[in-house]
Amino acid sequence: MARKNSLREVKKLSSPKTQDVFAYSDYWEAWESHGDDENDSANWSFLADGSFEECLRGIQSLITIQLEYEIREEKNLPLRENPEWFLDELTKRHQSQVEIVKRECFQKGEYIAPGWSIRSMRNRHECEWIAKNGNPGF
Repeated sequence: MARKNSLREVKKLSSPKTQDVFAYSDYWEAWESHGDDENDSANWSFLADGSFEECLRGIQSLITIQLEYEIREEKNLPLRENPEWFLDELTKRHQSQVEIVKRECFQKGEYIAPGWSIRSMRNRHECEWIAKNGNPGF
């Protein structure tokens, strides 16, 4: 006969601590790709390390450039033309993209975009330990 999960076990499996375990990571790195082959480590340049927020600041301009290009392609806008709605649209999409990056980083420990990446330097086991016991302050 199959064993039923107790309510405590079900809550534990679906807890935010388990889902967003990488939110406990205290060390991240951000990198930018400069070549066609993103698998070649020689094509990557270091941007920032430290907290997630510090690394996110390091990639802000890359996110903005990517989104600006996408909006201009969608709306068929010339490079120098900036209608009134453009900045609002760019800001809205930027905030949305940052939330997507944050969610994926905290769930998977990394986000890899065309041309850049951000990843936790702590593995899942270390982050789970920190979530359970607190950060030992290495």
